[in-house]
Amino acid sequence: MMGRLLEDARTCWAGRPRAATGKTRDYWARPMPDPERLVAGTTPLDGVLDRLWIEGRVCWGLVVGAHPELSEPGATDRGAFLVYSFDPLVDREPAILGPTVDALHELAGLDQLLSFEELKIQLMLSGRRGEWGYEVPPAISGGVVVWMATGVVWRAHLPGGRLRDSLVPIVAAPGVVDESLVLPDRWWPEELKRRWLDDDEGPDPEA
Repeated sequence: MMGRLLEDARTCWAGRPRAATGKTRDYWARPMPDPERLVAGTTPLDGVLDRLWIEGRVCWGLVVGAHPELSEPGATDRGAFLVYSFDPLVDREPAILGPTVDALHELAGLDQLLSFEELKIQLMLSGRRGEWGYEVPPAISGGVVVWMATGVVWRAHLPGGRLRDSLVPIVAAPGVVDESLVLPDRWWPEELKRRWLDDDEGPDPEA
C-alpha cells in the first residue's frame, strides 16, 4: 500500500512544469502562477528551490522534531528536522525509519516534536556529509542508508494546512544537504490526500 502511494506521488511529481533556473520559487507557491509571469529570483533560497524543483526526488520522510505549532491550525510556517531514505524497502515500508527516529531521540535525550536544534547539531557534527545530506550513522540506522535534513514545513503544501502525522512525502535533491521540502499537496495522489484528511493520524506507515 505505502509503496504504491509513493509511486503514485512520484508519477504526479514527474508531471510538474519545467522551469528555468531562477524561476522556480513561484512554482512552489499555491496556487501555481501563470508561467508567463514567473519572476527570476536571486536569493540563496532561490538556488535551493531551483535544485529541489529541477532535480528533486520524492521519498518518504519521517519527522524527528518539528515546531509544536505545526500540529495545530495556523498561518505560520515552521521548521522541522526529518530523516529519509531512497532504499526501495523504505519505499514500501516506511515504518522501517521508526527505530532510527527512536534511536535519535534517545541519543539526544529529547522527546518527539520538542526542540530539535541540539539533536540536529549533534548529528550533523557526527554524521557523514554526502550527496543527499548528512548520513545517519549505520549503527543507528540499522544498516539502511538514511539521510537527515532540516526544512521549513510550508502549511500550504499540506492537505488541511497542518502536520497531522510524522510521515510525509518529501522532495530531496542531490547536493542540497541542509534542506528538504514537503511535496506540495497538488502532487499528492488523491488516495493519500484522502487518508491524510480523513484520519488525524495521517498515512499510517504500517498500512
